[in-house]
Amino acid sequence: MRFTHALVVLGLPLFIAAPAAADGPRYSSDGVYVGARVTPGVALYVAYDLDVYLDAERRFSLGPGVGATFFGAEADVSQQQDYSVEVDPLRFKAQPTVGGHIRPFGLITGGVLYARYPTPPAPSVEEWAATLGIGAGADFWIEEHWALDLLLTARFRLTASDTLPIAWVELAVGGRFGM
Repeated sequence: MRFTHALVVLGLPLFIAAPAAADGPRYSSDGVYVGARVTPGVALYVAYDLDVYLDAERRFSLGPGVGATFFGAEADVSQQQDYSVEVDPLRFKAQPTVGGHIRPFGLITGGVLYARYPTPPAPSVEEWAATLGIGAGADFWIEEHWALDLLLTARFRLTASDTLPIAWVELAVGGRFGM
């Protein structure tokens, strides 16, 4: 009984906010994420993106994104990054639903990645590569301007590299603010 009571008390604000959340932001929204790059190895992942809505129903958006990984571990020694920085000047996001409290989405990104690898005792190795990202996630709008986000992205290296993997996966959770 107490468990049911707790669910009602904690869940009620989400349902009260749902009508306002269904309207959502009109022009753009910013997202900040924290998560992990999970292959190869594991690394801390942080990211930011901007969605500029292309239609009145907010089903399509375009905007830049940037992400970074730190503290790589558990990968083959040749692929343990000191850090990497991803810049996606082209990021297209599509939502199959119009409005609503929960908005699933798919996204495609195009950009560039810079990564630095330690190679003791020699100097570190630095690499640049063009990348393509394909992802999916969901925005959980808790009120008109605020949402919680889940994001899964697979990234693919498009240029030759001696050190960078051909593909890697990023998982993240975050918050989004829209106007």
